[in-house]
Amino acid sequence: MPYLLYVLFSSTAHAIWFLFDIFIYAIGNNQWGFFLLNLRFIIAPLIAAVLTGRLSEKKIHAFAGLFLVVIIIC
Repeated sequence: MPYLLYVLFSSTAHAIWFLFDIFIYAIGNNQWGFFLLNLRFIIAPLIAAVLTGRLSEKKIHAFAGLFLVVIIIC
């Protein structure tokens, strides 16, 4: 079970840290347009996860929504 969670969610965590490196580079070089365009890759999954958690009736539905967001990101 822990290996399955690692396989599913580690790429998402790695992708987020990779985006933070890109953000630091963009801010350091005054490329604000590039920063704002790439900000959507972090904000969109967070909004989707919060909405599925709020709008779902059961916990399994919330987990399924978060699971689908992770699959789409990967």
